[in-house]
Amino acid sequence: MENVLVLKKPIMIDGEEAKEISYNFDRLTGKNLEEIFKEAIKSGHIIAASYELDPVIGAMMFAEASDKAYMDIQRLGLADYSKAASLGREYFFKESSNDDNEKENVLILSSPILVKGEEVKEINYDFDKLSGNSIEKVFNEATRSKYVVSSSYELDPIIGARMFAESANMEYIDIKRLPLVDYTKAASCARDFFMEGLVGDQEENS
Repeated sequence: MENVLVLKKPIMIDGEEAKEISYNFDRLTGKNLEEIFKEAIKSGHIIAASYELDPVIGAMMFAEASDKAYMDIQRLGLADYSKAASLGREYFFKESSNDDNEKENVLILSSPILVKGEEVKEINYDFDKLSGNSIEKVFNEATRSKYVVSSSYELDPIIGARMFAESANMEYIDIKRLPLVDYTKAASCARDFFMEGLVGDQEENS
């Protein structure tokens, strides 16, 4: 059934036997992903460099999408837990591969949002206008919000989304209101920019 995880081993949740769990990833926003990362890091979990492949992040995403406590999802049988985690992973990759309508330096939103009373359907961004001060500002703001970078900052989606906000001259509070699919695409824009700089060929002076 679509958007329903049928459990191989039913469990008790809130005093009732759960044989299946409904979920909806489309209702999640960037704020949900940031809170998931904070919770995972606080619990001592070391997030994989490619967070889209991290089974714990995937399962925590599923918990949010199903409006269940993660501790209940943790009690699932291994096969059911793995399936829940894979649903989170599949969502990340399905949406990240759906970029046919993208334009250079423009993020086209799947759902418009209101920013300062105006409807925003696409966001222009330019990472080349930023400087080292921008990274320092982003890290300071992340630290003040009690966020700890999970791994290499170039791969961290929360830092990436904050950098995207800087590149678009927007407040991060507006960026994290984006639907999850748009938030992760915004973060990926920053990741692509950073990784291109890390692996790009350097011209040698002749």
